[in-house]
Amino acid sequence: GTQQSGHIATVGYELYCRLLERAVRGLKAMPPAEPPPVTLDLPGEAWLPREFVPELRAKIDVYRRLSRVTSVEQVDDLAAELADRFGPPPAAAARMLDFARVRVGAAAHGIDSIGLQPGLLVIGHHDLRAVERLRKACQAAGGTLRIVGERTAAMPLDPAVAVDPDRVLQAVRTLLRPPRGHPYSPRPSAASRR
Repeated sequence: GTQQSGHIATVGYELYCRLLERAVRGLKAMPPAEPPPVTLDLPGEAWLPREFVPELRAKIDVYRRLSRVTSVEQVDDLAAELADRFGPPPAAAARMLDFARVRVGAAAHGIDSIGLQPGLLVIGHHDLRAVERLRKACQAAGGTLRIVGERTAAMPLDPAVAVDPDRVLQAVRTLLRPPRGHPYSPRPSAASRR
């Protein structure tokens, strides 16, 4: 009614719809429709060059859509659309799409952040059980993932890998093979932490 119209005018239609959907999903005890944000601090350029997507409005739309993806299929659909509209993506745009795939995979494992420190891939997480499953899978594949605290894990990197952005990205993608089950591991809500 009138009260909702006032709220829509205050926050904008799109944000209002997202807030309303989040509230309804919370009341129905459903996981959020959007994955939690995952922060990536990895080497390499990841953006849309002006030569690839020259129009600012189209570029903003791509960034907005990419920020909302919740599955690798959505990233792949967007990548196909970009290739159809603008041609083959340059390296920076392809890396941006790969980073989106990594964010989706990381969210599926309860991971909040992935960063590179000298000789290590450092992983922040909110789901210790999911990261423990990831550690076991990594170990079974001959790799090493150490859980170093309730919210942190680390994977040693070979020095030759650590200095090559493409090899770092490949190491992350290898680590984050999709788990079975839910599309992502939602953060615990304030109510469930009590």
